[in-house]
Amino acid sequence: MALFSDGNLDLGQGYLLEAITAFKGEEDRWWSARTQRNLAELRLAQRRPEQARKLLEDALEVFKHDRNRYSEAQTLRAYGEVLGATARALHAQGETRAAVEDFTRAGFSLDRAAETFRLRGELWEEARCLRAAGEVGNPADGLRELTYVRRATEMLAALGDSWGVARGELSAGRAHSRLGRTREARESLERAVHAFEELGDRWWMARSLRYLGEAHLEAGDHAAAVSPLRQAQDIYRSLGNQAGMGRTLELLRRAGE
Repeated sequence: MALFSDGNLDLGQGYLLEAITAFKGEEDRWWSARTQRNLAELRLAQRRPEQARKLLEDALEVFKHDRNRYSEAQTLRAYGEVLGATARALHAQGETRAAVEDFTRAGFSLDRAAETFRLRGELWEEARCLRAAGEVGNPADGLRELTYVRRATEMLAALGDSWGVARGELSAGRAHSRLGRTREARESLERAVHAFEELGDRWWMARSLRYLGEAHLEAGDHAAAVSPLRQAQDIYRSLGNQAGMGRTLELLRRAGE
């Protein structure tokens, strides 16, 4: 998970797979399910949502059976994020009906998770769920998603979570971009880039730079997109992050590079 958090997805996945095998060998259901959730989050970062979905559905069965509500809620949050990614892909492919179904299921999963944490007084976990709800990307819910992101960021700021505030700026930038608010999107994403740089988090700095480049592209400013995308590509390359390099290369090609 330390490798995953640093953006080294390919190396990190090997350890997670070994851990799952070992926990299953010991018939440790909770740790096996817990590690499957970690692997699912990594698979989502690799743009492999279908694999992530199966891992999370298996983990949910374990936590529900064992009545572990905390772990179930954490997994519902991750499941909502995966459903959101699947819905966005379906929407981009023009499969509107299937996309609407997954957008709805994503919102339901995240609502359940947030409510569970709210009732337990787990403010940090509730804020994560709200932020995830603000990242679903449902075209019918743009303003509400931005509101979720703002609420989550305010909660994390009150808790003194500077990384969470930086993450909220990234989420806000993407929400603004989906609403066609180019200037606001760029400003939020630039703040995210600087914040992650100050925090020394190079992976999330690269992601912020990539989204900044994408925001420029969506605004039709291809020249302005090149610099942040090249910076992101350099960081991904240094991390050995193939998924990030692939995404950034797609955007550079759109920019004419």
